[in-house]
Amino acid sequence: MKKSVKIITGLIGFLAIANVALAYSGDIGIDKKDITFSSDTFIEGKSVRIYATATNSSSQDLLGVVRFYDDNKEIGSDQPISIFAGKNDGVFIDWIPTSGEHTIQVKLYPWHPEIDDPGNNTISTTVNVTQDSDHDGIPNPEEIKLGTDPQKADSDGDGLSDSQEIYTYHTDPLKADTDGDGLADGNEINLHHTDPLKADTDGDKLSDGDEVNIYHTDPLKIDTDGDTLTDGDEINIYHTDPLKADTDGDGISDSDEIKIHNTDPTKTDTDNDGLADSQEIRLGTNPLNPDTDDDGIPDGVDPAPLNKAPVISISTDNTQSQNPNPDPNSNSTLQTNITSSSTNSTTNSPSTPQTLTTSSTSRKTFDAPNSDSKIVNLLSTQTFDATPSFDPDGKIINYQWEVDGKKVQEGNKKTLTQTFTTLGKHPVKLTITDNNGQSVSKEYEVSVVNIDLYKEIGITIATILLALVIYFKYIRSKARASDSELKNAADKSHRT
Repeated sequence: MKKSVKIITGLIGFLAIANVALAYSGDIGIDKKDITFSSDTFIEGKSVRIYATATNSSSQDLLGVVRFYDDNKEIGSDQPISIFAGKNDGVFIDWIPTSGEHTIQVKLYPWHPEIDDPGNNTISTTVNVTQDSDHDGIPNPEEIKLGTDPQKADSDGDGLSDSQEIYTYHTDPLKADTDGDGLADGNEINLHHTDPLKADTDGDKLSDGDEVNIYHTDPLKIDTDGDTLTDGDEINIYHTDPLKADTDGDGISDSDEIKIHNTDPTKTDTDNDGLADSQEIRLGTNPLNPDTDDDGIPDGVDPAPLNKAPVISISTDNTQSQNPNPDPNSNSTLQTNITSSSTNSTTNSPSTPQTLTTSSTSRKTFDAPNSDSKIVNLLSTQTFDATPSFDPDGKIINYQWEVDGKKVQEGNKKTLTQTFTTLGKHPVKLTITDNNGQSVSKEYEVSVVNIDLYKEIGITIATILLALVIYFKYIRSKARASDSELKNAADKSHRT
């Protein structure tokens, strides 16, 4: 009897186990060890990722859904899973906690619950979340220690949260501008991309704030305009424009003007000669010397600025004795020594040579026409001799003479003989041209008067004056003496 009971009991147990094995043939489950978090520290308002892993213990592929709960409130949405036979499948969800203690649950819902073991479908764990009232990532107790405001995520209002300042950028969460450059830390990080710990990020000797707010240069580039001068040097030393590689627009970069040519990068024409610095460099003239060839003519108006101009000189005695061997190096300015000899056409007797300007030992520089003049007699013949004229670095090939604005002689003849037949002022102009094509001119004014007429008038007046003197001194005196004698005779006769 007892043996029969044991047999029946064993048969019943075998059948029960077989039914369970048949019922759970498609089981998927989750274990408490399979739930993890992205951080071991839980702070209010700071996102945490929750991970879970489901295991398929069966020999068939299975599907299901995982749900996450915070104190029985679902976090997010369903997370579907598909697990190959004998494999695992991981799921996660992001959770932003509030402060206090929280029970986190992970529940597994298989698509075929009839073949699944429900005993391994739910797990839970408890976590404590530290209070962070402003959700800046720093717990309230820590903010109190740091001196920041636990009720404000950005205590100094610089556009960066206290957490970013402390843990990421290492700036001062109590100072809006940690490096004192005039830019808020948040603007340096998010807008200008400068270093909030360095007042001068690019090291150009201008603060980031000045570069952004005043000069509008690039605080990340030491040389904004690419002229090889630092922005700081352009502002503080050279006073050039750090936004323009060529401040004065003369065609030469500021750097080349300073480092190569020594010209002024703020002036188009450094030497004020009428030529831009770039023109002078292209022509070969000196941009620092207004008269490169020292001929008295500024480079800007000099047709041959590298060629010394010829020098006009007219001798005092119609010979070259005034300057028989001109020295080009002795005087390169435009000079004119003018004399003339006069012959009266009426008497045919030569008059004494008259010096119009300086002697042979002294030259006079004429800066403008009509700087000298001469008074001559009507119908006199004047001779102008330009033989002493010379060219310091070449030779004179043409002499052009003009009288009263009309060309009267041109060629290689160095003298001009001119008879003035009308009264008044007569301009006499000489233009000489050298073998390089450079010309200079000198104009001289001759005033023609009738000197003989003045002489005759003078003689007549002198004669009249002499006659008057004789009359009053001699004839009138004798007349008075005669009257006196007659009166005396009458008196004697009357007394008798």
